[in-house]
Amino acid sequence: MSAQDRLREANTHYLQTFMTYLQDYVIKIVSCLDNSLDEITLNQLKNITSNLYELTSTLSNIAREIQSSSVYIILEADLRIVEQHYLFFQNSDKRESRLQERFGEVLNKLFCNCQKLQRMVIALIINNIQDFTFSSSIDCDGLNKVLHCLCCVGEFVSLVDVKSTAEIWKCISRLGTESSNYVVAEGVPIPWLHNAVEFLCTEIVQSVTIILDNLNEDDAQFLAKLERILKVSSFYLKIVIKFASDFGPQGFQGFEYVLKLSMTLNSLPESIKNLKMGQNIKQYLTIGVNNLISEIYKSPKFEKALLDYEIIDAEGFQAFCTVSVEIMELIIEDGDPSVMDLYFRKKNHIIGKFLDATSLYTNACLQQNTYECLITTTAATIISASGNENILKSFEDLLLNGILGESMMRALMSCDVMCIIFRFAKENVRRDYFKFYLKLNLALPTFSTGPKAIFINFLLRSFYAVLSSEQRGKWLEEYINDGSSDANTRVKLGLILDDCRAEQIPRLADAVTRIETELCSNVQNFLQSPSKHSYYKLAKSLLLSNPKDVDSALLDQIGNIWIKLLENSNGSYHSTHVLKRCLSSFFTRKQSIPKSFLNELDCRVLRRIDQLYIIKPILISYTKDKDNEAKYCKVLNSLIECDNNLLTFMLYYSKNSQLPASLCRGALPVNPSIKGNYISELGRNSFQHSCRIAPKLNKKTNNECLEIANPPKRLRLNEIQPQCSLLKDGKRIAVEISEFYKSREVNEDDWKDIKEIVNIYSQIGKFKNK
Repeated sequence: MSAQDRLREANTHYLQTFMTYLQDYVIKIVSCLDNSLDEITLNQLKNITSNLYELTSTLSNIAREIQSSSVYIILEADLRIVEQHYLFFQNSDKRESRLQERFGEVLNKLFCNCQKLQRMVIALIINNIQDFTFSSSIDCDGLNKVLHCLCCVGEFVSLVDVKSTAEIWKCISRLGTESSNYVVAEGVPIPWLHNAVEFLCTEIVQSVTIILDNLNEDDAQFLAKLERILKVSSFYLKIVIKFASDFGPQGFQGFEYVLKLSMTLNSLPESIKNLKMGQNIKQYLTIGVNNLISEIYKSPKFEKALLDYEIIDAEGFQAFCTVSVEIMELIIEDGDPSVMDLYFRKKNHIIGKFLDATSLYTNACLQQNTYECLITTTAATIISASGNENILKSFEDLLLNGILGESMMRALMSCDVMCIIFRFAKENVRRDYFKFYLKLNLALPTFSTGPKAIFINFLLRSFYAVLSSEQRGKWLEEYINDGSSDANTRVKLGLILDDCRAEQIPRLADAVTRIETELCSNVQNFLQSPSKHSYYKLAKSLLLSNPKDVDSALLDQIGNIWIKLLENSNGSYHSTHVLKRCLSSFFTRKQSIPKSFLNELDCRVLRRIDQLYIIKPILISYTKDKDNEAKYCKVLNSLIECDNNLLTFMLYYSKNSQLPASLCRGALPVNPSIKGNYISELGRNSFQHSCRIAPKLNKKTNNECLEIANPPKRLRLNEIQPQCSLLKDGKRIAVEISEFYKSREVNEDDWKDIKEIVNIYSQIGKFKNK
């Protein structure tokens, strides 16, 4: 060992001994202050404090030794002194106020001296960090210990002094910046960073909670205090962002705490966001958290933390969707295939996660445009993955399972995303999708009114609205020529695509003529010999027929059948529910009800579900048939006499201006809470029993339907129209897709059934098939 090395070792040993002695000295002071203080102890404290001040000046010599490279390690003992001091002051508020007043001078002097000690130690560390090469694990371990100790000091100081808090965390940030290259390059664990991020993010979350729980904008003084809390939180957030920038996605730690912070800020109530304090939270924190996520979202650990996040309520669902949208926008803008692969190569990914949680979707999300933003960004993400067949396959399967599932909101989201994708696909891809879903629809039972049929019908209507007139005629002709021109085609095609003119396709026109002839025959057969066979033939004819072409005599006969079914709800028919629903749909499309039906209807004998079935066609007929207004009013008043709360349901289907004045005046005493019960009951009968209303032989599972509709080749998304190069700019594509989504409202009349059900279940909040 050379003489210089022996000198460095001796200086280091001296420094260790000195700092240990100094630490013990401070501990004795703290211990002395913990005991009862008298005049003798006070004098001792004054002498000790004076000696402590002299001892701190010795650090100047230590600084010179370090600067001359006589010391080659960073010690923890010097930091432990500061830690012990601030730990004492953290608990000082628990001491008696009498002692604080009596010995305040001594305590203040001790506090000031230890602050000087802290600043001197920080300066020594910062100014000499470059002298350490980190060539061994011992050096890195020593650095981690120092930073860990500094973080502990930072936690203690946060409850004592704002100025010292700022100094210590600035020191940690600077030291972390200087050491980040060494630590990340060596792949060394960084436990102090995890602890620091946990503390800082937790402090911010607690501060936001305090602000929300105590917010009173009428108290200016208290509001100023909350502003100071917010600014301290903003400082903490800047430190975390600095860590993320320095250590990058691979070296950063504490992703779960960053995610919790982001979820907290993105789930603020709308009432808070509109206040000045809410705007300040957005300015100081929310924007900063978004920048923080952009620094770390490429890390596999962050992706795992996002998938592990538990969504337990509507606010959590909204926050998760907001964060997911932000991440998907970053993925689109980045255009890096490896990042796309990171987030979507696995079976479980963020799109599937929020689709699984759609049961928590509420109207509050609608008010904040979460839904629209979510589906447009999701569609843009799927389109941007057009070059990866494996990811595309998982997306297609996910959307298809959503459409064929039993969750209303999940199916609606999946349909809307598919509509946007269809909008941007090339013609051959559109044709494949269109024909695939036509075949899938035909594979469903004829009388199916469940979620599958409703959403596939809705999807086909949306597809059809995008096509040009030339494409519509061409593709429908191709479909008919494939051999799918039986009577069901008119159910699955003609009624779905209302603006499809049957006369444009001869084979469809023939089917329409045959169905109109069969309707009269089926009505007579059912009246003469009601049976299971004639029952379903009549129901099918009612679904296939165009009510506007039915003459008045036949219309009266159909009305009489409905009256008999309503009067004999518990009769011997196989399932009155099927025919009642078909009759309700028939007269709703007819927009007119026979006078004989109105004259003979006795609302007092109707079950509640039957009352709900007749309300809509009667209301629609009333608005169109003003000549028989008195008869309609009589029936509606009779329904209200049976149950006054039915008026709430009437108002749900019709604006007040469309109802008789006598009914509107009765709207005030109605209990609005009853509305959800009736809506829920109608929904249960429409959805939960949908699979039981068709004959057993007509039932098919999802797999059987898919097998029937299986296209000749894999559906493709990798052929996207040229304008989709706009995906390089995520915001621009979101705006364009959003405009398309809004334009769908123009064709609301083309999908009345789905609109009705969406409105119903958006108020219930969720749908579960029991």
